[in-house]
Amino acid sequence: MIQRLQLENFSVFKKASIEFSPKINVIVGENGTGKTHLLKSAYALSSWQSLLDGNKRSKSDLSKSFTEKLLRVFFPGEQDLKELVNRQSQESASLDIAFADGQKNKFSFKPRAKSVLLETQQTKLAPCSKPIFFPAKEVLSFLPGIVEVGLDDKAVLSLFDDSYLDLCDELLRRDIKVDVDRDPRIGTLLPGITNAIRGKYEIKESRLRFIPGTYQETTGKRSKQLAKIAQKELSDGESPSLPQVADDIDTVFVPVVGGEQPGHITAEGFKKLGVLQQLLSNGSLSPGKSGTLFWDEPESNVNPTLMRLIVESMLDLSRNGQQIVLATHDYVLLKWFDLLEDTKHNDDVRFHALYRNQKSGEVCVETANEYRLLNQNAISDSFAELYDEEVRRALGGGE
Repeated sequence: MIQRLQLENFSVFKKASIEFSPKINVIVGENGTGKTHLLKSAYALSSWQSLLDGNKRSKSDLSKSFTEKLLRVFFPGEQDLKELVNRQSQESASLDIAFADGQKNKFSFKPRAKSVLLETQQTKLAPCSKPIFFPAKEVLSFLPGIVEVGLDDKAVLSLFDDSYLDLCDELLRRDIKVDVDRDPRIGTLLPGITNAIRGKYEIKESRLRFIPGTYQETTGKRSKQLAKIAQKELSDGESPSLPQVADDIDTVFVPVVGGEQPGHITAEGFKKLGVLQQLLSNGSLSPGKSGTLFWDEPESNVNPTLMRLIVESMLDLSRNGQQIVLATHDYVLLKWFDLLEDTKHNDDVRFHALYRNQKSGEVCVETANEYRLLNQNAISDSFAELYDEEVRRALGGGE
């Protein structure tokens, strides 16, 4: 779990520091203020550390491996690290992360450097939990093609950065099968998402398929056996035993017969939720065990009617130990957080606004526990402007 991130002379940030909530963090800001770069910075640092094995390694080896991960996540181009240095500065750039367990890592690099430099003294680093990154674009559509050629194919590596490929790798996991009746962390979450999009996605013979259907509750095997015993007792003239069904319910997916269809032709918003559905199903996203979930623009290509479900899902995940960092432009998403956050569940939603200082042009950070308390909130400002314009026109000012 990430506690703090500090960036200096990196990307659009001259100097920025963010203290993260252990539950939900919402990043807002105008285009070009570095929301995605902030998410990718934290993701690159935490995903790199999740690959370590705890054995002592040389600083040069650790520096080289993080350099590779940073470049794979950001795809800066031919100039490599130079492109990641703040253009208003010629000084060294640095990325500094602190985890809740006390581990800290700091990397720095000069504008013309070929590799980053690990500044942390300790070189025996324990791995952290593996994070997950949801890009703004859905990935299910091109997942079958990647299955065909493999994640290490040169063409694939040249087209997609690691925020996409790492996610594809997690989507293809087959080693865990989640039981929704035995795992209370997702017992209502997975069926709720599936029923909202009215089906589930599967990869069949390197093709994406959508199977319409819903999760339904049925009487479990134990209760059925007890019912048979009770029926026999009744036929023998005995007082029948009463089956206890309250704790013996099976939640199963019931497909629509003959309804299977190509997944590519389904709505993109459904496919975005299908990513969350798949990760919950295969155990890649496991609240309390998984690393931080980064989600860039959850609202992208999703109908506003699904915003409540997305917010409820994130709150549900966080209540079971999942840290979430998301970036958004959507007012409806913010408002649902405002309405659904519940202190009875110990919800902790923290809002971080990125904005440019009018005098210096530097990107600054403002943090508040309520989005309405943010002084620099481009989303609320835009809706206030829209409302003012509507009032002006209603009063005849638009003629």
